[in-house]
Amino acid sequence: IGKLAYDIGLEKDSTIWAACFYGGLIKSEDKGESWVNVFVDTADTEINYNDLTHRFFATTIDTSTEPNTIWAGTAAGIFKSTDGGWEWLGWNHASSGISGNFIVALAIQYLPDSSKVVWASTRQALSADEWDCVSYTTDEGENWHTFDYNMTVWNFSFRDSMVYAATTGGLCISSDFGVSWDTLEIVDCGTGESSIDPEVVSVLYQDGKLFAGTSDGLAIKDIDAPCWDILLVSPSTLPLNAPKTYFFPNPFSQEKHSRGYFVFSSTEPDNATITVFNFAMEEVGKPIVDYPVPAGEDVRIPWDGTDADGEMLANGIYSYRVEFSSGRSLWGKLAILR
Repeated sequence: IGKLAYDIGLEKDSTIWAACFYGGLIKSEDKGESWVNVFVDTADTEINYNDLTHRFFATTIDTSTEPNTIWAGTAAGIFKSTDGGWEWLGWNHASSGISGNFIVALAIQYLPDSSKVVWASTRQALSADEWDCVSYTTDEGENWHTFDYNMTVWNFSFRDSMVYAATTGGLCISSDFGVSWDTLEIVDCGTGESSIDPEVVSVLYQDGKLFAGTSDGLAIKDIDAPCWDILLVSPSTLPLNAPKTYFFPNPFSQEKHSRGYFVFSSTEPDNATITVFNFAMEEVGKPIVDYPVPAGEDVRIPWDGTDADGEMLANGIYSYRVEFSSGRSLWGKLAILR
């Protein structure tokens, strides 16, 4: 219980580290066959679920040092070990000025001049004077720097001196170590539509490509390309016992998402009518009538979650029917959550 791993790090010698929610920091030296808890307070010998230094959410390994340096983020600050986890140094909001003690992400930026920067998503934990932002150090933690703006970050990646941050407000990029940020709009090359939700939960730059995790799906672009390819689950690739239609995002919130989509496909050209039903199987929502469906292609039909009068449907679980002119029908479910 509690060993839900939020992050994983790998040393050069193949030692695996996992940051676990109220399950502690655990490591394996035999490729995951066995695991042991490592305590940043070396006086501890067993997990205490109420101790915030036992709640881990991030880890990263600096493989440029020998031995490798272990960085770990908790709900009580940032910790570092240079001897394989036997001894630890720690920093928190009160002692070092990081913006918050809830450490959601850690990452190391290796710069072209061989210097490096350790970045942290430092969010508010318990203290009222903490705030969500980024904090970074260029000197192994001797000094930490942060900013007076609010920014909630899930993940970092880097391209030389460029910093990418996956945030609740979008995919952000900075070339001046966080002083200012630009937002990269995620627009699908095929549809020309922007992402339904600005939040980006993960980012990776690698080999000239940029990857982003969004509510739409996995977005990929060549670094110099003007738009993205957003990869979605295809109904034709779902397991045999799975519904051959789905709705996303699910749950759907009109306050958060600009739109949702019914997704399905047909082996032959057809027209489809979509009807939404409440729990009592009464028709609700504005029906989508005679939508043209090409053969062999996934169809994404947008829907704004409103009824025939333009009012947002109430919170709840809804069923929907995709009825083809040929007489076939598909059924799916969706949740609305304001």
